Amino acid sequence: MKQVRKLRAGLVQLTGTVRRYPLTILLLVLLAIVNAMEIQSGFTLYSKMVYTLSFGIFLSLAAQAVYERFFDSKAVRIFLLSGTAGLTAVYYLILSGGEKVNRIASIRTIAALFILFIAFLWIPTIKSRVTLNESFLAVFKAFFQAAFYSGVLFLGVSLIIMAINTLLLPVEGNVLSHAANIIFSILASVYLLSLLPIFADGIAGGKEENGEPSKMHTAVPVSRFLETLISYVIIPVTAVFTLVLLLYIVRNITGSFWTDNLMEPLLMSYSITVILVYLLASNIENAFAKSFRKIFPKVLVPIVLFQTIA
Repeated sequence: MKQVRKLRAGLVQLTGTVRRYPLTILLLVLLAIVNAMEIQSGFTLYSKMVYTLSFGIFLSLAAQAVYERFFDSKAVRIFLLSGTAGLTAVYYLILSGGEKVNRIASIRTIAALFILFIAFLWIPTIKSRVTLNESFLAVFKAFFQAAFYSGVLFLGVSLIIMAINTLLLPVEGNVLSHAANIIFSILASVYLLSLLPIFADGIAGGKEENGEPSKMHTAVPVSRFLETLISYVIIPVTAVFTLVLLLYIVRNITGSFWTDNLMEPLLMSYSITVILVYLLASNIENAFAKSFRKIFPKVLVPIVLFQTIA
């Protein structure tokens, strides 16, 4: 009976997630189909479709955040979903590069995805008690929880496929790739969406209106493990990478720096990384985190300036 209740609760949660993110899940399914086509026999429009669907996924998340924060009308939601679908189609049409996306379009798409991601985090904090770093931390923890469970599931499926291939009958080489596609493109993504808190719910003292602990309240606190990971692993690695990057810029400031095609994506990825790490460290009060918050914004400014000029 207990297992039946758990199964029923899981189905209710899944149904709620589908209702909350219908367009996002549809785009994820389409992305999985495109991946499957590429795995099976190759797909000439693969890169263009992946960028387009990724753009639509992030745009739909931002649109849902707008709806949950400011509106409660089904008509508005239909308008936002329709607008998102339309903009995704337009993005596919204007994406340059023919069958394949060129490097410039790729960089611009990645920048657009990052902007949409920040918008998804920021919109729920408008005129709210929830801060941007709390919003990001909730999504960050949900991501790693989903990644952990999907990783365990993929490991189990891999072992089963290996056992079948060894003991029973030969298995095609791309079966594992198809399994990974289904697990990570659909199952992990839907599970991640199910973990995202509804930021617009009444959050007063960590309680919902019915007196139960809010989903946001339980998602925000930093665990000891996460604090250690951020403070003593992620921040030091970011610091070392920053030092390497600064040394390269200083050594090549009058030479290949201005013509090196690798620098633009490298500087962009560095800027994104520093911003994300800064958000992660915002709720941590130890020497490493405080030093990072104090120093790295000042380091990031000249690097972004170099990126703009170069």
